[in-house]
Amino acid sequence: MRLGADDQLTVNLGETTLEMEEVSLGELYSYIADFDSSDAGSTFTFAFNRVVDEGAPSSTATLPEPFTLVGPQPAEVFSRTTQDISVNWENSNMGDPMEVRVSGDCIMDASLAVAQDSGSFLIGAGTLESFEGTVDQACDATISVYRRRPGTLDVGYGEGGLVYGSQLRTVKIRLDP
Repeated sequence: MRLGADDQLTVNLGETTLEMEEVSLGELYSYIADFDSSDAGSTFTFAFNRVVDEGAPSSTATLPEPFTLVGPQPAEVFSRTTQDISVNWENSNMGDPMEVRVSGDCIMDASLAVAQDSGSFLIGAGTLESFEGTVDQACDATISVYRRRPGTLDVGYGEGGLVYGSQLRTVKIRLDP
């Protein structure tokens, strides 16, 4: 959704409030703001301010505990059809939901829920699907690991929608056929 001319999105952390900047990719719009803090327990308050109605001035999200991604190693090479990929991180068992995403030019993006934050997740051989015409191609891929904590979405948004605090770690690898 693109904001209207009189709409504004802001985010607050402590004494600092930033207006969120619009970023678009074709007809897809998102809004971003950058803070220097990634401390666990930092609570962000988002305000959707509108002239035509009350908006949604008080959605909140709190950052979960940070973690360190320890494997795979950057530029490590895997066969997507014959090798498992073990994704490992330190500071596990925090109780927040985890997710592993994999993206690359020769594979369909994969989003894999981690059932339990045990500090490891196995992407089984053959799990990552190739695009048509790329079965025999190698490519660089990014593994993204998220730790998320559900937040509270302002009732002004109506039904549906999500807000959460998230810690993200990434590593780039190489995928062979």
